[in-house]
Formats: sequence, structure tokens, C-alpha cells
Amino acid sequence: SFHDYEGTYYAAHNDELEGLRFANENSVPINVNNGMLLNTAIETAINTKRIELVKWLLDNGANADLLTLETMYLIKKYGTKELKELITKR
Repeated sequence: SFHDYEGTYYAAHNDELEGLRFANENSVPINVNNGMLLNTAIETAINTKRIELVKWLLDNGANADLLTLETMYLIKKYGTKELKELITKR
């Protein structure tokens, strides 16, 4: 919880799945800070064109209802077909 879960934010921002797994195994909630990890992971997925981190978060309890309007806009405008399908089926 150090600095408002800053370490987990950077794990999501840097596409570090193992870091998020470690944090989750050590009691960091998937939906910490009102969906911060999922919102950040989606921005990362848009930049990297890789959705593994987003998929893992969703498969492990991330709540898609916590996506911000800004994130939804980014998905619509810049998301890959694969990312859009992953989010819309939730």
C-alpha cells in the first residue's frame, strides 16, 4: 500500500504481469483505487498492442464497470479489435 499502491501502478504501466501477480498474491486487491490497475493496463495495452495483462486482470476479478469514461473513449478510438472484443464481452 506504500504511496497509494504506486508499485502496482507502475507494474500495470510497464506491462509487468509477474509484478501484478506477485502483488495480488500478497494481498493487493485487483480493484485497488477504484479500478486503477485495469484502467492503467488498458492504456498500456493500447500503446503496446498486447492485451495479456488486461486479460489476466479481468480473469482474476477486475471489474470492467470501474473503467473511466476516458478509458472507454481510448478503447473506442485507439484500441485494437482484440482489446475491444475483450472489454465488450465483460
